[in-house]
Amino acid sequence: MIIFACAVFQNANSQSIQKISDTFDNSVGLHNLGINNGTVHLNTDQSQNKTHRYYQSDKYLAGSVYYDGQYYANVNLKYDIDRDVIVAKVAGEYNNTGINLITAKTASFQIGNKDFINLYYQNPHTPESLKGFYELVTYKNDLKLYIKNHKSRINILNEKGQFTNFETSDSFVLFYKNNYFQVRSQNSFIDIFPKLEDKIKNFYQSGRDLEKSDQKQFVKNLLQYIGTFPETEIK
Repeated sequence: MIIFACAVFQNANSQSIQKISDTFDNSVGLHNLGINNGTVHLNTDQSQNKTHRYYQSDKYLAGSVYYDGQYYANVNLKYDIDRDVIVAKVAGEYNNTGINLITAKTASFQIGNKDFINLYYQNPHTPESLKGFYELVTYKNDLKLYIKNHKSRINILNEKGQFTNFETSDSFVLFYKNNYFQVRSQNSFIDIFPKLEDKIKNFYQSGRDLEKSDQKQFVKNLLQYIGTFPETEIK
């Protein structure tokens, strides 16, 4: 278990901010924006089973990003999970070149309806084990789940050449009472919520199949369930 204090970042994705951001971006041109400053994204992976290193898709997806103190809306993004870096395509409609955004300057981003937070942004006291981007799932102001996406490389060499396949997994960090806890098992949740021990054990027992088939959804359901109890029953 790891516990430490951390600042809570505000989500900049409001309609008013987006209108201002769009107006500014259109006036200066996307090719002049700071978001274009970075290294060129390269990917030479060849997969045998159509897996890839990215979140959801290896194609660019519509999103937004808070980068170097500026909010950028309507940006084409990829999240390279393997390198834990955001890739932006903003140079032009027919230019498929991606730019690796500097992680230390990236506070948060959104792809689709999923919000991601950089837990290390402006917080150098974050332990090495919790650095990087985490998907944010909010249940209450003081109860949040952060999901870390992982991609494991499987290198294959055969008569047809060299290939790299990827396997996906997740790890979980719980924000509760202004602290962060790494959670890995039923006992992890019981340690944080000892008054709910019986209820957590029953939840694991009844949700055994879902835990095996879709651990991410199981943990989301568990935190949603815990969030229904008043503080008087949790503390």
